[in-house]
Amino acid sequence: MNDEVHVPAGPASRRLARELGVDIATVATAHAGARVSVNDVKAYAKSLLRTDMHSSGDTREASILTMSVSSQHYESGAKQEVNNRESWSEPLTGIGLATSVNMSRAWKEIPHAWLQEKVDITDLEEWRQSLKTQNNIHLTITALIVKAMAVGIKSFPKMNSSLDEENNVIIYKNYIDIGVAVDTEHGLMVPALRGVDSKNLVELSQDLKNLSDRSRQRKLLPQDFQGAGITLSNLGGIGLSSIFPIVNWPQAAIVGVAASDQIPRLIDGEWVERRMLTLTLGFDHRIINGADGARFLVCLKNLLEDIRRLNM
Repeated sequence: MNDEVHVPAGPASRRLARELGVDIATVATAHAGARVSVNDVKAYAKSLLRTDMHSSGDTREASILTMSVSSQHYESGAKQEVNNRESWSEPLTGIGLATSVNMSRAWKEIPHAWLQEKVDITDLEEWRQSLKTQNNIHLTITALIVKAMAVGIKSFPKMNSSLDEENNVIIYKNYIDIGVAVDTEHGLMVPALRGVDSKNLVELSQDLKNLSDRSRQRKLLPQDFQGAGITLSNLGGIGLSSIFPIVNWPQAAIVGVAASDQIPRLIDGEWVERRMLTLTLGFDHRIINGADGARFLVCLKNLLEDIRRLNM
């Protein structure tokens, strides 16, 4: 049986330790076996964060998710001989290490499944471009998709949940914060966009720009990465035709977005070109079954194909 079962700690402390990736048994050891409180978990996580930042010399890239990972250190750019061929090494950055830890855990612990759906965004794009031209209102496709996700979650709350494996219960979040993957020159960051359901599209576009700017300027704080219930990964700007994203543990689902393309479609007996976008839903099959995943994707499709349903 896992040693963590015998650790004197309440449900809140255990849940926080899981979310931060902290070994609660180690926290208990540090406190000589005393009952572990939420503050004890926070203090231990902060000490790990300070240690990581001090050793790496990086005060921004370190994340609580880097936790207790040990790695062999190489001199950056050091060259080696492998099978008589030259190679070179580069240590992982704080961001790279955090990504490595979280993705390894996600792939190990979550039984993944994926579903895809094509969405006709022709009318959506025409409307979006008209707002820019006529009213100087700049809405991003990412803002539209996260808004659709927030509306869809109201009908499919499992998409905004996580699994408590110790107690065999599903934890539902009564708020909608969505993680948004941001590609930066320092690595991939996934800060949380707060209160998506309570904001209009203009506010969401502004918040997304702010998160992206702070990500690229390395001005995000550890709390910016915490609390999201689902993630959006939009790689459409790179020109990708398809995406199969890994769920961002401990979340239950992630939506991946590929590039849109002009595709001929037969409508009312006539071939017309329509702009189509491919959405991929990756999900934890322990929590979400295929039918519910399919219904959620169809819900997103319907919302994006009729912007009136977004309830702006």
